[in-house]
Order: sequence, then C-alpha cells, then structure tokens
Amino acid sequence: MNKLIKPENSFAKVVDTLLPYSELISVDLPTQGTMIKVEREFAKFFLLEQGYVNIRRLNDNLIIATFFSPYILGLSFYSGAEAYYSIELGPDCKIHQIPRIKALNAIKKHDLYREWMRIVSYKMAFLYARDISILRHSAKDIVCCLLSRLISLPAEFRENISVIKYIEQRCTLSRSCIQRILFSLKKDKHIEITDGYLIKVISLPIESYY
Repeated sequence: MNKLIKPENSFAKVVDTLLPYSELISVDLPTQGTMIKVEREFAKFFLLEQGYVNIRRLNDNLIIATFFSPYILGLSFYSGAEAYYSIELGPDCKIHQIPRIKALNAIKKHDLYREWMRIVSYKMAFLYARDISILRHSAKDIVCCLLSRLISLPAEFRENISVIKYIEQRCTLSRSCIQRILFSLKKDKHIEITDGYLIKVISLPIESYY
C-alpha cells in the first residue's frame, strides 16, 4: 500500500472557512494534558487550529491516534451516539467547537464538498491503515508499524517523546517485549535511537501502511 498522505490543503481550507462560525474552547496555557470530554448529547465538530491532540480510548486509555493541525475531529459524532474516546491536548493547542449542522451548512454555502470528501476519505483510510498496523500476529510487526508512523511525525514531536513511551501508549504489548524488539532492531541497524529517542529509520522488515 502506498504511503498515506494527508490532504493538508483541504484541511486548511475547510478549517479556515469554519473558524468564523466556531467557538474557541478556552483552556489554560500550556494546554498539555488537558482533556476534552465528548458529550454524547450534542453533535459537534472540533477544529484543531494549532498544535496536536491525542485521541484516547475511554475503556483502556490507549492512544488510538495523534493528529496535527489543521485537523477536524468529530465526524463520527451525532446526537445520542456512544462516545468512545476523549481528546487530549498537546502543548499550546488552539481548538474550536462548532455545531454539526452549522458546519455542514457552511460547507454547503461555501461549496466545499470536494474538500470535505477528501477529508472524509482520508480519515477512513487512516483508520483502516491504523487497524492494519496494530492487528498483526507478530509483536515485531506492530512495533515496526508504530516506528514507521513515529518517524513520519514532525521532529519537534519526536524530540519530546521517547520511542518506548510512544509505542507503549498505543498498543497492548508489554514494556519488556517492546524493549527486546527495539534492541534487536537497533542491533541489526534497522533504526537509530539516541538516549531513548528515535533519530532515524534505515529500513524496517515490514511494509509501511501509513
């Protein structure tokens, strides 16, 4: 499968268009670790204007995805739907909320259907790629897929999270298992790790899905 590419221009165009209709969620700075609870009674989208967020699964607190601005969250929400995750803010975030109906009306008004469909298609492909990367028979495959994802993220993010913490928060493998696999990959010169931080991926013995 080819590397999944985020449609940055579509996200930016839609977010910029919806911001005037939205409400800034006021949180204290720095925003690192602030949790936004998803209310099942209200259908709304969240517009990430600045920074990044972690999506945490409610039943076990695992991070199922990390998204960087510009981004739109909440496409799966509608009134009365089950809320299965919460939104954890990274440092210096700016995030807005907008009622679902108001957002869709603005999409129609500004004729942004093409951009909207690109966003929806990307999000569906991302979820598929994520599931493929962690629903593996081999623990090594899971670690390699998460390493492939980590190295694709912005340098400022990678410089502030250790490899083992990143992987441990996103799968159910034990810490000792992850350590053994990382040691083996480093020994075989598949990756470069310095002081616990991922510096470089040279080659991974698995196909990258995103």
